[in-house]
Amino acid sequence: MKKKSVIKLLSLSLCGALAATSITTFVRADGNGTSDTSVPSGVSVLETTLSGASLLTSDTNGNKASKDETVYVLTNADGSVQKVIVSDWLKNALGETALKDVSNLKNIENVKGDETFVTDQGNTYWNSQGKDVYYQGNSDQSLPVSVSVTYLLDGKAVTPEELKGKSGHVTIRYTYQNTQYQLMEVDGKEEKIFVPFAMLTGLLLDNDIFTNVEVTGGRLINDGNRTIVAGVTFPGLQKNLKLDAGKFEIPDCLEIQADVTDFKLGTSVTIATNEIFNHLNLDGVGSMEELQNAMTQLSDGMSQLMDGSSQLTDGLKELLEKSGEMSDGVTKLADGAKELANGAGSLNDGAAQLLGGAQQLQGGATQLHDGAAKLQNGVSQLQGGARQLSAGLDTLVSNNDSLNGGARQVFETLLATAQSQLNANGLSVPAMTIENYGDALNSIISSLDNDAVYAQALQAVTDAVNAQSDLITEKVTAAVRAQVESGVTEAVRAQVEAQVTEAVKAQVPEQTPEETVQALIVSNTDARMDTDEVKAIITANIDAKMAEDSIQATIAQNVEAQKQKAITDNMASPAVQEKLAAASEGAKAVISLKASLDNYNTFYLGLQAYTAGVAQAATGASQLCTGASELTAGAGQLTSGAGQLSSGAGQLTAGVGSLKDGTQKLYEGAGQLSGGLAELQNSMPALLDGVSKLYDGSAALKDGLETFNEEGIEKLVNAIDGDLEGLVNRLQATVNASKQYRNFSGISEDMDGQVKFIYRIDGIE
Repeated sequence: MKKKSVIKLLSLSLCGALAATSITTFVRADGNGTSDTSVPSGVSVLETTLSGASLLTSDTNGNKASKDETVYVLTNADGSVQKVIVSDWLKNALGETALKDVSNLKNIENVKGDETFVTDQGNTYWNSQGKDVYYQGNSDQSLPVSVSVTYLLDGKAVTPEELKGKSGHVTIRYTYQNTQYQLMEVDGKEEKIFVPFAMLTGLLLDNDIFTNVEVTGGRLINDGNRTIVAGVTFPGLQKNLKLDAGKFEIPDCLEIQADVTDFKLGTSVTIATNEIFNHLNLDGVGSMEELQNAMTQLSDGMSQLMDGSSQLTDGLKELLEKSGEMSDGVTKLADGAKELANGAGSLNDGAAQLLGGAQQLQGGATQLHDGAAKLQNGVSQLQGGARQLSAGLDTLVSNNDSLNGGARQVFETLLATAQSQLNANGLSVPAMTIENYGDALNSIISSLDNDAVYAQALQAVTDAVNAQSDLITEKVTAAVRAQVESGVTEAVRAQVEAQVTEAVKAQVPEQTPEETVQALIVSNTDARMDTDEVKAIITANIDAKMAEDSIQATIAQNVEAQKQKAITDNMASPAVQEKLAAASEGAKAVISLKASLDNYNTFYLGLQAYTAGVAQAATGASQLCTGASELTAGAGQLTSGAGQLSSGAGQLTAGVGSLKDGTQKLYEGAGQLSGGLAELQNSMPALLDGVSKLYDGSAALKDGLETFNEEGIEKLVNAIDGDLEGLVNRLQATVNASKQYRNFSGISEDMDGQVKFIYRIDGIE
């Protein structure tokens, strides 16, 4: 089999594993047009922004019209459907003046432009005017995948309403039922092949409520305050591929278990898409016979390599432990060789023993050479795998900037949309960025607090009343002076009248009638009161009275009372009350907006952590590749050195045999042995260091091969149970079924299309 075909097959397997263990869902903006910014009833700003984004790169080739559809499913806390809202984007790639569409939606409404449409025999014709068309409507047809949410409290099934505010051990299970299939021919038989939807579910758990959280079919992220649950499941895919669940299980449900106190759960969101399968291409895979042979050889080779690495590790460990003794022995042997040259006769018996030891050394050197050759072969295979791993990680790293840039672009679009909505509602907010949006929205929320708005209104009314303080004081003073003037005038008149009465009675005769006397008193009193003298007295008394502290205090009290009454009347006015009510509703809307942005910020930070991890892994893989190259070179040197050692040991054996023939020959052979042992003595430190490094490397190789075999090759081989051709055929049928499902509400045969579903599941609060 070609290397390219093997890489494609392994990449396909890794795609499934990556999706099943993913902790984050990635989105990026589609570059083919502008996303719809209208908000369907009951759908948040964040969800609506997602409606114009593509989970994966669109397969639209740009030379024909296409239809991008997002289906919003609003459900109750148990997953039962409340309402289905469908948002469609007709991409007018060629700028046609009219677009033919097919749709079974009800209450169709153009949500962005003024383009009109007519219907005829089930077809819809849009007067597109060369533009893209954005519309939405309602649907009551069955969904391809249903979502059911069940709840257990301490092992007992409960309803969402019964669970609210309870404490105990809770199990929350999201079950996805895939009912959308295509009849496909597989191995000569027609079978039901389910459209392969990836169900991406996310929800937030408050750490003050949820503890000891565990998840099946997903992953957990804990930021200290909240636990983020990210689930990835593939309902129906296990049946499509007919894989033994006991050997390799593809998740089709999400289950969360936790201990809870005063249970409360926010809204959760599930995104369903089949786009992940629409871009798989199996055309480049070679013949099945080559594929089967390659996988069998890979499995057998892994087993042999594991056995060889284990034996090599054990042997090198023993060699390393004995190398110190060997070094000391070589030193002593070199000294003995010198003595042998001087006393060949006394070494005759020792020569026989030396011959046996030389033969053992030759046999050990031969085994070492064979083991080194196997090691060299295994290390070469490791080097090839390390290169493939490094290349794959480099490919992932090359996408890091696109992922981060796309996520940042979506974030900035969300912030721009939020800023526009706030400004449109008369709220002044500085330019929001990813770094400052939280502080900016918190400032608005604080300013819209009931108490704060009431205090602002009260201050404005108070300032307005205080501006009229002089006028109020003038009017109050005039009123008080009028009262004082009345009292003073009355008192002065009484005094004048008494004086006039006494004078009149003294002047008129006693027999004068009383009525006449009284008339004289009144007329004289009035005349006296009208004199400048009396008027001056009255004015002086009034001024004196007005200057008294008690009168001034009365004036001040009345002025303050009039001001407070004016403030109270203004605060109770309909205009002020309407502003207070509007501020309360505005605060709620801004709080909800900030929560949506915070949710996306959590995803954005998680994406950055992921891409940083991929970059680190790529660096490590590159270092591994370099190390494998060095290890390969070292193994080659070891093989060559072991061969030389084996050859030298053979020569040593022949020399020792000749030594036994005679003292002279033994003397000559001892001289040669002395020289050879001196060279061996000089090379012993390097040999010891090389053996030590080789042992460390062989141990790491053994551990890595065991992990790779257990977690990778064994699971893959066991799962397919030898039927590689059947697996590839079923996978191809699954891909074909996915490509055939490209719309929910209807689509023209002349259009390309893609569709995704966003389920918004009510919380329990």
